[in-house]
Amino acid sequence: MPKMLSVITAFPTRLMVGAAVAISSIGASTANAAGIGDVATDVKGQLQGIGDLVVAGAFLGGLVLMGAGLVRLKAAADAGGVQVKYSEGLWRLGVGGGLVALPAITGVGADTIFGEGGGEAASIGDIDID
Repeated sequence: MPKMLSVITAFPTRLMVGAAVAISSIGASTANAAGIGDVATDVKGQLQGIGDLVVAGAFLGGLVLMGAGLVRLKAAADAGGVQVKYSEGLWRLGVGGGLVALPAITGVGADTIFGEGGGEAASIGDIDID
């Protein structure tokens, strides 16, 4: 049991070492032909790809949860809320809706922080009414 506990407590350290080795191997493979700036750009692009994958997975997971929520609500309606509670379907719908909205939320957050897209806000004087 103590050995199992030491394996579990050492996991974060092993994970960080593995990530450091992976990033350095990516850098070493491109460092011969490019400078440190190009290596940093490559690592940044790969990390953005991982983020996009996580957001897409959350969106698909949200769709699945929303479908499961609708099925549970249908089962609760058929049972009159006795065997299957309405709350089982409602929490699935809520969490699924949040996961489906995640790409829009991250897009707005990134645009707010980094200032991309959107441009300047229109004012009343900019609108032509002809």
